[in-house]
Amino acid sequence: MGNVFDGFNTLFNQNEYFTNIEVGITSNKKYMLLDNMHVTYWHRDASSLQQTQQGWGLVLSMTKYIQEKYLPFARVAYTKNAGSFMEWAVSTGIGYQPKPGGHLFGLGLNWSQPNLDTYGNSLIHENQYLGELFARIQLSKRIALTPNAQMILNPGLSTQDGISMFSLRGRVNI
Repeated sequence: MGNVFDGFNTLFNQNEYFTNIEVGITSNKKYMLLDNMHVTYWHRDASSLQQTQQGWGLVLSMTKYIQEKYLPFARVAYTKNAGSFMEWAVSTGIGYQPKPGGHLFGLGLNWSQPNLDTYGNSLIHENQYLGELFARIQLSKRIALTPNAQMILNPGLSTQDGISMFSLRGRVNI
C-alpha cells in the first residue's frame, strides 16, 4: 500500500505536469452553466507511467440558452500528441427542455479524427461520426434517469462500419 504523501514526491521529483487555462464569458449569471462561451488551452508533459509524449490542446465551446427551452451547443477541439484519443473533434447539437428544471431531450452530432500519433498503424478509419439521442427524465427535483442511444459510424479502431450503444444512467443529487 502506497504512502499518501507519495503524490508530493511525484510532484516535485518527476516533473510530469498537466496545466490548463480557461477563459469564458456568460450573458447572465443566473444561466452561467447554460449560456456561455469559453476557450481552454491545456498542456501535458510526457508521462513515463502512461508512456505518452508531451502534448497540448485547444477547445472552443459555446452554449446558448434560448427562451428557457432550447440549448444549442457547439464545440471544436484540437489536440497535438499527449496520447489523446482524437486529434480533431467537432460537435454540435440541441437540447429541448419544455419547463426549466424539468425533462430534457437532446440530439448531438460529432465528427472526429482519431489521433494517428496515438494509434499509428492500428487506425482503421480516419474519420469517425457519432449521433446521439437522449432524454433526461426528471423523476423528482433530485432524481433523474437518462436513457441514451448512440450510433458510431466508421469507428477508428474497428473493422465494423458502425456500432450502436444504448445506456441508462441514473442520477441522485444529495
